[in-house]
Amino acid sequence: MDEKINIQDLAARLAEKEAISKKEAESFLREFFEVASEAILSDKLLKIKDWGTFKLSPVENRESVDVVTGERVLIPAHYKIAFSPDKQLAQAVNEPFSLFEPIEIEADINSKKIEEKQETKVIEEKQETEAIEEKQENEAIIEKQETEAIVEKQKTEEIEEKPIVTVFAKSLNFKEKKHFPVGLIAVFVIVVVTGIEFVVNMNPFGEPVQKGAKQVYISQLPEQESLPQDTIATVLPDIGEKRTITRGDRLTSFALKEYGNKVFWVYIYEENKNHIKNPDILMEGLEIVIPSAQKYGIDANSQESVEKAKNLAISYNKH
Repeated sequence: MDEKINIQDLAARLAEKEAISKKEAESFLREFFEVASEAILSDKLLKIKDWGTFKLSPVENRESVDVVTGERVLIPAHYKIAFSPDKQLAQAVNEPFSLFEPIEIEADINSKKIEEKQETKVIEEKQETEAIEEKQENEAIIEKQETEAIVEKQKTEEIEEKPIVTVFAKSLNFKEKKHFPVGLIAVFVIVVVTGIEFVVNMNPFGEPVQKGAKQVYISQLPEQESLPQDTIATVLPDIGEKRTITRGDRLTSFALKEYGNKVFWVYIYEENKNHIKNPDILMEGLEIVIPSAQKYGIDANSQESVEKAKNLAISYNKH
C-alpha cells in the first residue's frame, strides 16, 4: 500500500471515530507526535501498549549512485526509526492474510535491492549512451571522408573536362558570350583549320611528311619488318599516364600497382622530380605522370631491372 496519509486525514478519521471536532483531533495528534519524538530521541526506544515499539537505529556511511546524474555519492551516517507492532495489532493487520505463512525479513533489504537495481540501470544507460555517441562520431568521420573524396573527384573531372574554347575566352578576358566578337571567331576557325592541315603533314617531332605517304610508328611494327618506300617511319612519343594525388597516396603504392614492385618508385620520381621536391611527401591534388614500363626498362620479373632501380634509389637517398 503506497497511499500516504497526512495529519489532516488522521485528524478527520479520529474526529469521526471519537465524535470530537477536527481541531481537537489535530491538536491531540500534534501533541502526541511531539511527545513521542522527544521520547525516541532521548531513550532511543518508545513502547506503546497494544500498539507496538518504536526503535531508533544508527545507519553507517555508505556509497550509492545518484539516479539523475549517475555519479557515485556518499550517504552520510544517520538514524532511522524501526517499528515493531504489538501482537494484537499485528494479528488485526494480518487477519486478511492469515492463510499465508509469515516470514520475518530485515527492514532495509528491499531498499538495498531497489538501490542496487537503480545503480545497475544507471550504469547500463550510461554505457548505451556512450556506445551511441561513439557510433555517431564514427559515422560522421566516414561521411566527411566520403564527402571530401566526392568533392576532390568532381574537381579533377572539372579540370579534365574544361572546354578549350572556354579557356581561350577567359584568357582574353571575355566575361559573357554576347561580348565575344564574331570576327574573332572567324579568325579562330581559320587558324584551327590551317593548323590541322599543317599538323597532318608533320610527324610528332615537327618534321615534314611527304604528301600522300603513309605514316606509321616504329613501335607499332613487328620485328624485322621492312618499310615500303612511300611509308614515313616515326618514333611513337611516350607521354605516360596522368594520375592525381589523393590522401594516402605514395609513390611506392603507384609503383606496386602499375609495375608489380614497389622498388620502381624511383622512375615515377625521376619523371616528376621537377614537381616533387621530396619523394616521401606528396601534395594532395598534384597531377603526376606515370611513365610506361618500356621507357625505363621496368620488368618486375627481371632481377637486373630490380637491382638497377634499387641502386638508383640508393643514389637518391645519399643526396
